[in-house]
Amino acid sequence: MTPGMKRFRDLSLTAQLVLIVAAALFAAQAVNFALLLRETRALAESRSVEPAAVRLLMESGRAGFAGERHRRERLRQPRPQPPETRPGERRLPRIEASIAERLQAAGAPARGVRAFVRRWERHGREEHVLIAAASFDSEEWVVTRARAPLPAGPLAARLVLQTLIIFAVTLLPLMLFARRSGRTLKRLSGAARTFRGRSDSAPLTPEGAADIRALTEEFNAMRARIAAMMAEKDQMLGAIGHDLRTPLASLRIRAEAVEDDDERQAMIASIEDMHGDLEDILLLARAGRADPDISPLALSQLVDDLAAEQRRTGRDVSVEGTVADDIFVRANTASLRRALRNLIDNAVLYGGSARILVTQERDEIRIAVQDDGPGIGKADLERAADPFVRLESSRNRQTGGSGLGLAIARQVASAHGGRLDLSNRSEGGLSAAIILPKA
Repeated sequence: MTPGMKRFRDLSLTAQLVLIVAAALFAAQAVNFALLLRETRALAESRSVEPAAVRLLMESGRAGFAGERHRRERLRQPRPQPPETRPGERRLPRIEASIAERLQAAGAPARGVRAFVRRWERHGREEHVLIAAASFDSEEWVVTRARAPLPAGPLAARLVLQTLIIFAVTLLPLMLFARRSGRTLKRLSGAARTFRGRSDSAPLTPEGAADIRALTEEFNAMRARIAAMMAEKDQMLGAIGHDLRTPLASLRIRAEAVEDDDERQAMIASIEDMHGDLEDILLLARAGRADPDISPLALSQLVDDLAAEQRRTGRDVSVEGTVADDIFVRANTASLRRALRNLIDNAVLYGGSARILVTQERDEIRIAVQDDGPGIGKADLERAADPFVRLESSRNRQTGGSGLGLAIARQVASAHGGRLDLSNRSEGGLSAAIILPKA
C-alpha cells in the first residue's frame, strides 16, 4: 500500500466521502472546462479569421469585386515587407494557419501569412485589433485589420466561479450528512471501547440513515447478550469457587490431624498452593470486567500504604521520590491494589527488591514497579503477561507462582481503560508499569 493510500485510509468517513466526491467533481469540471474553452476559443478565432481573410482578398482584388469603396478601406498600399511586431506583441501561429486555409479555400493561396494583435487608440480609448498580412503571387504584402480574438481570461474566471458554486452546492450537504453519520459511528466506537461487560450501560439511541440505525440497534442487542453471558459466567464462577473451597477447607482440616510433622506441612503447603491457584484463576476470570465501585483514587496514599505493608513483612520495597497529592486516577481500590501487589511480588521474587515510581505523562499516569533482576528476553516480553506463562531462566516453576500475576495486572489495567507495559531497564532489571488515564 502506497503512503498516499495509507493516509487516505486513516481519514475519517466524512473526509473520505468529501475527497472522493470532490475529486470526481474536479475531474468532470476539468473535462468540461477544457471542452468549453476549446470551443469558445475556436469560435472567437473564427470571428476574427473570417473577416480578416475576406478583407485580405478584397485588398488584393481577389474577392470578385474591388470597387472604389473597398479601396478606401485599405490600411495602406501593398508593401514589399511584412509588418513587424512591436515590443510586447507576438505572432499568432494558429490564426495564421486558419487564415491561410481560408485563402486556399477561396482559390487565392498565400505564399506567406502574418497575424498578431496590436493595441489601437480609437476615440480616446484603447482597443485590441488583429493585424493580418498576406503575400500572394508577388513579393508584396497586403495588410488589413479585423476584430481581435476575445481573451480566454473572462471565460476562465466564469468557469472557475461556476466550479466553486457547484462544489459548494454539492459538498456542503454531503459534509453535513457525512458528519451526522460519522457522529453516530463515533458514538458506537466509544461505546464499544468503554463497554466492560456490564448491563448498566444505557442503550444508544438509533439515529441517521436506515442502515446506521439498524447497526445501532444490533449493537445494543449484542451488548445486552454479552452482558448477560458475562453475568452468567460470574454466577458459574461463584458456584465453582464455592464448590472447590469447601473440599479444600475439609482437606486442610484433615491435614492438620496428620501426626507426622513433615508430611503435615507438605500437605498443608500443597493445599495452600491449590487454594492460591484457585483464587488467582477466579480473579483473572473477573478482572477483565469493570467494577461498579470506581471512584477517584489518590495514588500517593495507595503506593505509600503498599510499600509500608510490604516492609512490615520484611521485604525491601520503597517509593522513589515524592508522589504529588493531586495525582488521581479513577479506579477500584481493591483491584488496583491487587494488581500492583502482583507486580511487587514479581519484582521481589526475581530481583530481591522493588521500587515504586509514579510519573505523569500528558493525560496518563504511569505506576511503575522496578527491580534489579535479570529482566525478560525481548522475544518473551509480548507473551510474558499471557495467562499461565512461566518463562525460562530464573522465571520458571521452580521459583514459584501460578503464571497469572502479570495476566491479572494486565486485565485490571484494561478494565480501567489503561494498559500494562513491560520493558527492560537499560541499567538492568525489569520495569512493569500500569498506565491509567488521569482522573
